[in-house]
Amino acid sequence: MAEAFGHNDFEDHRSRQIAREFEERMNNNEVFFMDLARVSQIYDFYVEGQEWKRALALVSFALDTFPTNSQLHYQKSYLLFELGNHKRAEESIEQALILSPLSQDYLGLKADIYGKMGRYEDAIEILNSCLAFTDDLSKLLLHMGNIAQICQRPKESETYYLEAIAEKPGFDEALIELTYLYESEDKITEAIATCEKYLDNNPYSHTVWYRLGCLNQKVSLFDQALDAYEYALVIKDDYEDALLKKGEILFCKDKYQEALQSYLSALYFSPENVHTLYQIGDCYENLEFFHDAIKYYGRVTKHDPYHIDAWIGLGFCLERREKYLEAIHYYQKAYKLDSENADLCLAMAICEYKLGQRYNAYLYLEQAISLSPSDISIWQDWARVLYDHKNPIGAVTYLEEGIKINPNEALLYFYCAAYCFDIGMMDKAFTYLENGLILDPAQHTILFELLPVLKKEREILELIEQYQ
Repeated sequence: MAEAFGHNDFEDHRSRQIAREFEERMNNNEVFFMDLARVSQIYDFYVEGQEWKRALALVSFALDTFPTNSQLHYQKSYLLFELGNHKRAEESIEQALILSPLSQDYLGLKADIYGKMGRYEDAIEILNSCLAFTDDLSKLLLHMGNIAQICQRPKESETYYLEAIAEKPGFDEALIELTYLYESEDKITEAIATCEKYLDNNPYSHTVWYRLGCLNQKVSLFDQALDAYEYALVIKDDYEDALLKKGEILFCKDKYQEALQSYLSALYFSPENVHTLYQIGDCYENLEFFHDAIKYYGRVTKHDPYHIDAWIGLGFCLERREKYLEAIHYYQKAYKLDSENADLCLAMAICEYKLGQRYNAYLYLEQAISLSPSDISIWQDWARVLYDHKNPIGAVTYLEEGIKINPNEALLYFYCAAYCFDIGMMDKAFTYLENGLILDPAQHTILFELLPVLKKEREILELIEQYQ
């Protein structure tokens, strides 16, 4: 069986089975003995899954049998700390330290507890007591920096991080924590400069290159961020986080094919990652490979049936393939999760209209407008649907309603002008065109996108020229 599962899969399966057996016996109020090796195996399984309460029940059970085991008291303190019960965590770590007073792990946890309780001086005093017998001064200084940051002592935190880096010049973790400190104080430029200076002496640190990429991305320096992620991947080609960030930037730059390759590479390392699966579907959708997009969006919804964007993606792709009934089916799944999404209501209205269900269409349209009346896309997209279905007068009437609600949106005037020109309502057309030009002449190009023939109309061109 171990060969069939693979070693790690088998161990996970075995640990899960042992944990469930323990829970069943506890639920049945059985009296039984469990050795420390078995306790440790179940504890690791729970902690890996962040099942803090189950792990706490396990450790409490084990302490009834092994009340003088310092490690169990330490584990109980750690679990209470994770659950936010700092007072009880302090009591448990005191018990552990009575049994093993010089354990650096125990002292370190006690310092963390004091840090969370805002007892900065007490926490630092504990860590200072470790200076005499620590075997890694840099890590201890890092710990002090973290405590200072938790207690909102940025100056002290910065000093400790710098001392840690001075003690161990290639200490990536301390450098990264220092940049997080700078970022929390809105000193992004200083954080970037700190990374760059560090990399001059430590050019093979993939984690710092990645951190530099994140900082550059935060301030919209996308090319620099992309370069940093590329360096990180040259050093560590299986760096999943860097692949995802690289894909994110490429997607934002409309480089969907390149973004897709980055996301597919990331998926190799985490085949069931819902975020990555969704991003792959989004890339395929933007590339108009709707069959592939549907496949990946479908995988997302199997893992996470509450993923609204994936349901909407499925609906959109099916709509683009003119499978309107199927599209409505998936849109409705999203609608059950979020009935106040204006874009979704508009998409459902358009689908229902294309199916000939005019009553349903207008119900969804009215809901979209009521949810977001200032969203220009609702007005222009629906007008386009009416126009494409040979109802230009309806499109004009609808846009006029939109203009009443959004009188300062030039785009609506240009849309209205185009449709008026098309149906020969010349006076209205020129009035709407001029109003649009007064508001924002730069947007007049939409007029020619909607009706290219208007480029040949001298009177229109002369009017536009007056407002250039």
